[in-house]
Amino acid sequence: MSSSFGLGSQYDGVWNFAYGANMAREKLSGARGLNPMESKPGFLRGYRLSFSHRGAMGNVVPAAEDNAVVGGACRAPDGVHGVLHRLTSEQMGALTNMEHEYWPMEVNVEAYDGSTIRAVVFRSPPSRMIKDGLPPITRYLSLLQMGARDWQLDKSYCQFLDDLTSVDSRERGHEYYSSLDGKNRLDPWPKIRVCSEKRRNLRRRGRAAETR
Repeated sequence: MSSSFGLGSQYDGVWNFAYGANMAREKLSGARGLNPMESKPGFLRGYRLSFSHRGAMGNVVPAAEDNAVVGGACRAPDGVHGVLHRLTSEQMGALTNMEHEYWPMEVNVEAYDGSTIRAVVFRSPPSRMIKDGLPPITRYLSLLQMGARDWQLDKSYCQFLDDLTSVDSRERGHEYYSSLDGKNRLDPWPKIRVCSEKRRNLRRRGRAAETR
């Protein structure tokens, strides 16, 4: 059992609350090679979904009384629906490395089965945030929509995701990479390679060598 995340690690592993691409099995189990011990849908109260992380990636921010425009047009609902994943401490360590531009934060999540679970959610630090309201990229948004359907999240929340506008990743302008005050460019932080990624890269190199 991990001791790094307090109550979030008390249930024989670590609970992570996924609200972005990691809701989709294609991303978490496929591309990232993480197979949770258990998963179930949940609801994070008091926050709202935002695409205010560098590049218009997902983020959760405290919900205001007048919910802000998100994704270019729609108003974000109060509360974030997503998926609770129970991970081993090793899996959580790998995921934390993959989400290296985010800060882990413990929150109480209301599972759809009626239980309340203390879980770790990844939230953007102010130094990686951009102005709110920019449309996310199409590929990223499609993973959120896919995950929401796969886990049969709240119908109105699924509709909210479906109504969001998006842009091609190549169409993102400078505002997608500028600090909140617009004065500084946010360059990417060096990516932390984890064992699963290293193994995949070695396999790719091996297949490439075989075709030469």
